[in-house]
Amino acid sequence: MNDVATKTVLVVEDDTDIRNLLQTALEIEGYKVITAPNGKEAWDWLQLQENKASVIVLDLMMPVMDGWQFLDLKATSVRLKKIPTLVVSASSEKRIPPASHTQVVLQKPLDLQGFLNQVHHLSQMG
Repeated sequence: MNDVATKTVLVVEDDTDIRNLLQTALEIEGYKVITAPNGKEAWDWLQLQENKASVIVLDLMMPVMDGWQFLDLKATSVRLKKIPTLVVSASSEKRIPPASHTQVVLQKPLDLQGFLNQVHHLSQMG
């Protein structure tokens, strides 16, 4: 598992059941998990942290501040823009952000093992 126990994953998901499932799965794998029900709460948490998250798991369709707004804001922060991000969405819209070496996009419903593999891969970058 390498140094998984030192890695923090920020899960930003408005659906309580999905958020709890992802948190439990990641904690079983040994990650420290912080959760937020929307992008604003996630952004506020990131602003208060000296040690940023290793990976952000981000839903796109959320109230208050959605995933697109969060990504736009994250891109303006020198300190936060390089945090690897795993975008998860049920949206089939063309507006889904492009994948890159630090940003992976997975469609819901998630394959849990595939999700965990992607988080592990991204956590090695962060």
